[in-house]
Amino acid sequence: MNENETLTRRRLVAVAQAMLAGDLSFLEAGSAGTRSSLNTLEVVRTLMYAMKGILPLLVGSFVISAAAADKPFSGKFDGTGRACSGSLVVRPRTIEWNSAFSVCKPVQYEVLEQNFGGKHRRIVFRLKKRSSQCRFEVVEIEHASGYNWNVSGYRSVEEFQKRGLADWSNSPLPERQVLSCLMVGPN
Repeated sequence: MNENETLTRRRLVAVAQAMLAGDLSFLEAGSAGTRSSLNTLEVVRTLMYAMKGILPLLVGSFVISAAAADKPFSGKFDGTGRACSGSLVVRPRTIEWNSAFSVCKPVQYEVLEQNFGGKHRRIVFRLKKRSSQCRFEVVEIEHASGYNWNVSGYRSVEEFQKRGLADWSNSPLPERQVLSCLMVGPN
């Protein structure tokens, strides 16, 4: 390591320590015409030097994340148990859910909510122009663990939006009943 690299590393450490301490005074030009120990240009140069090896990795990660975000959610999920026998199939443009209680033939959808960040993955679909045999306007898919997914069907967007309210959840009224199934997938 040459003398310039050693000096640059020392400056970087000084800048990082000051920033962590919340002290940004190193960015100010010295008072009464005196020069501070690190001026803004030196800070930028030091940070750019430190980032030159990291920047390609950051840009590459951003491109991969953007590509994954553009790829539509899809897969086949198989129901478990008597009430949830059947399957849910999500394709890039259509969704279908056939169970003991409802037959939702392939229909176009719109995504109402989507969160694939972190451990809690979730997506909510609104089915467009569904058939009379299909009881659900909204289908919510939440990752439970491993290959297990909780799939819930709501009769309307309003029911989905009010699902957390005390008088709506676990209500005996037919318009407030939700089919919730544990499904395995995607296959």
